Amino acid sequence: RWQRALYQRFRVLGIEGDELATLGALTLGYKDDLEPDLRRSFQCAGAAHVLAVSGLHTGIIYAVVLTLLTIGGHCKPMYSNQLGRFALSLTVIVVMWGYALLTGLTPSVVRSVVMLTVVEAGKMWYRRGTLLNTLFFAAWAILLVRPRALFSVSFQLSFAAVAGIVLLTPESPISQ
Repeated sequence: RWQRALYQRFRVLGIEGDELATLGALTLGYKDDLEPDLRRSFQCAGAAHVLAVSGLHTGIIYAVVLTLLTIGGHCKPMYSNQLGRFALSLTVIVVMWGYALLTGLTPSVVRSVVMLTVVEAGKMWYRRGTLLNTLFFAAWAILLVRPRALFSVSFQLSFAAVAGIVLLTPESPISQ
């Protein structure tokens, strides 16, 4: 219902046609209004995967939320005291889970939101973790709630892709 309400909000803002359908797919995972020709155009361009809301989209939303909450990074004092850090991290976690719900809890979004939740929880208690441990924890947590997810191609590809990135990238910004 919220997804549809936000989609209608885009329409109220004057966004129409293919632009509205593309924006809905990119931000909300709402693909019902994508015309077959538009889908084919994305497929021919090799960019159809962009229409699937994924961890990349979640990371962008995470960056935007952090930027807004810290007023573009100028509000560093929030990080300097424990209450401010706790409030900031808790707000980020709630907003990110709200986004996950809004997009339909797809496996890649849930994976990335679980990982961001672990990172933000670590920030609350001044702890840093490794990206690989965070990835394994996310897999464990998801399988604890939905054991059949192990047999989902979306689950397998999401974790395999991120594991590949983690193992091939020497320094990761999320673990810093």
